[in-house]
Amino acid sequence: MLRYHLTRDHADVQTSWRVENGLPQYTFHLPEPVPAEDSESEEEEEDLVEEPSAVPESSDGELEYLDPPPEPPSPSHSPPDSPVISRSRTPAAVEAAQKQRHPSPMQVDESDTGVDTTSPFSRAHTTTSTSATTLAAAPSQTLSVIPKHEYEEAVLPREATPRKSPPRTPRTGLSAAGELVPPPVLNPLGPAAEPPLESCRPGGPKIYDLLNELPLEPYGVLEWTIVDREEEIFEFADVLDEDKVMMALWNRWIFFNRVSFVFNREDGTCRAGVQRFIDANYAMIHRAAGWAALRAFLIILTGNRFINIRDVLKLLDHYDRLVKRKEWYK
Repeated sequence: MLRYHLTRDHADVQTSWRVENGLPQYTFHLPEPVPAEDSESEEEEEDLVEEPSAVPESSDGELEYLDPPPEPPSPSHSPPDSPVISRSRTPAAVEAAQKQRHPSPMQVDESDTGVDTTSPFSRAHTTTSTSATTLAAAPSQTLSVIPKHEYEEAVLPREATPRKSPPRTPRTGLSAAGELVPPPVLNPLGPAAEPPLESCRPGGPKIYDLLNELPLEPYGVLEWTIVDREEEIFEFADVLDEDKVMMALWNRWIFFNRVSFVFNREDGTCRAGVQRFIDANYAMIHRAAGWAALRAFLIILTGNRFINIRDVLKLLDHYDRLVKRKEWYK
């Protein structure tokens, strides 16, 4: 066991075994320690003691020195364009320049900064910082300064007071006295009512909203059929609003007069029934549909063979007398 330990961990130790006086004895041979070389340690200590700032003398007896920080200029002199970092001078000139230096508020105290002034990098940093301070201390031109908030108030435009436009009276086709008003001059065949109109419809007021002025009480419990049918008519996409008004008015009238309209014919036509329809609804036709919409509706009835073209002309003439068309625009 001992031999294995020495062989593995202490290979430089030699052992011997012998028997003396009947007793076994072990002898261990340890290697002698190698003495350290004193000469090499002494040379390393001498290298550490040497000053790193030693500068070899030049051949012409002059040394390379750095300029000291320049003196702050008086207000009457302009600062130098760029500081000179290094120049070849004699030691005597350097000492004289350092004696002439005097402390001023624009210079940096090297003792407080804790920087080694013997290093060329520290001298260059001090010279540059002093020159920058001197440039900052130079007199500047007079500038007019405006506070930020005052400038913003001066730039912001004055808000214009919104003009109050006079309220427009809705043109419903009726005067204050309840008489029919002629349609606009630019559209004499159209409805007499024109925007702005008053309505609670989500999509905005429509000309057929004037139908809400007509009563629904005559229809009793079946008034929902009239309302549903009108909503279907108003959803037609390819139909003008004036034509929708004519279809809704006819749907209300034919609800009570379907039998009399079909069986009471004169000269083989239903002109009398259509004339009764115009007599009952000419005011709303004038306000919300117009002469052109009435003409188009009569032509549709002609296509369905309820009336003929001669009946259309007679019915339009009858409508003109009801709305007093000859008295318009006088």
